[in-house]
Amino acid sequence: MDPKEHPSDAVRRAVRRSLVLDQWEREMDDDRRQGMPRREDDAERTLTDADVNAIVERFQEAVTKRFYTDIGRGVIASCKRALIIVLIGFAAYGSWKGMK
Repeated sequence: MDPKEHPSDAVRRAVRRSLVLDQWEREMDDDRRQGMPRREDDAERTLTDADVNAIVERFQEAVTKRFYTDIGRGVIASCKRALIIVLIGFAAYGSWKGMK
């Protein structure tokens, strides 16, 4: 990846490459099947830039949502641990003061 390139451009390029390879594999599978009529409009089906951009946008939204959800879970887990440690500390301090 070029250092000056925006990360979303790299994602768009990767998605486009993946979709082109998927389409090529589907065409190869179609060719391997015998006795199955091939649809004439399959050869003309291509992805436009708008299609790729829509796919990339949905992908970025999903990744962002998952990232923030994971961060939220981590923060809540850390707060729970801190609360438990504080409660155990208070109990230990109270029992230590009670023994004197």
